[in-house]
Amino acid sequence: WPITVAYGSISEAVRLLARLCPLCDEQMDVEVCAECNVPTIESSVFEAPEEAIHAGMVIAGRYKVIRLAGRGAMGSVFEATQLSMDRRVALKTLQKNLISDQKLVKRFYLEARAASQLDHPNIVRIFDFGIDDGTKVPYIAMEYLEGGDLSDSIENIGAMTERESCRLLAQVAKALVAAHEKQIVHRDLKPDNINLRTLADGDQHAKVLDFGIAKVLHGGSDSLKSLTGTGMTMGTPLYMSPEQIRDERRRKPSDMWAMGIITHEAVKKKRPRFLNTPSYSGVDGLFRSIREV
Repeated sequence: WPITVAYGSISEAVRLLARLCPLCDEQMDVEVCAECNVPTIESSVFEAPEEAIHAGMVIAGRYKVIRLAGRGAMGSVFEATQLSMDRRVALKTLQKNLISDQKLVKRFYLEARAASQLDHPNIVRIFDFGIDDGTKVPYIAMEYLEGGDLSDSIENIGAMTERESCRLLAQVAKALVAAHEKQIVHRDLKPDNINLRTLADGDQHAKVLDFGIAKVLHGGSDSLKSLTGTGMTMGTPLYMSPEQIRDERRRKPSDMWAMGIITHEAVKKKRPRFLNTPSYSGVDGLFRSIREV
């Protein structure tokens, strides 16, 4: 007897079979890998063009975009609503070319999952991450924060007293301790990545943002490289330690170096003078020239 199958059923079966787990590299017909416990992605993500994200669009079937909140070199940040919980979130999307092959997708998943395990009152919470099937855009959903950042505070309000800076930056130090205990180094700590919010009692609460280029150190080695791959130095030059600028092994002291620069800037409203010396600015200038090339 002839067997007839609905075209829609065939299309759906083909779509599911074309899914891939980014961690174990296995093809499968389910939307969550049972072995790795992460969402699978469509294999077509590597060929499909990136679709522009706009207000009203629903990402991953659960985040409705409200507006563009900011744009940076590596992607954009949108204010969005998590539909299932009617919760406001910040939706960070990355440029699709940052995960142009399967190896980089794996790195994105590993680093995003590691950052999502950071649970500390002074670290922004990450709720979810993945790659949207519709737009083929990688996204990270995190808590939406009110207030401004330390950079704005220094520019608009001025230098802090030593007591104020110690009270505030002690919170940042606690956040770094929590991350370092999980072998996660931030690598891009700067005033722009420290959110400040005034609580009801008048105290300021600090949260560290953007572990997006964090490095996860397993077993004391650099076996897991950054999202952008081996050989690319990431960070903001004026807050980077010399070894980070030279792209040597980056460890926890790199974050401590940045903390020192930030503390000086918070108290003096300017960075340390040695950053303007020929020996340091020359390295910085060379680094920036290499990046421009």
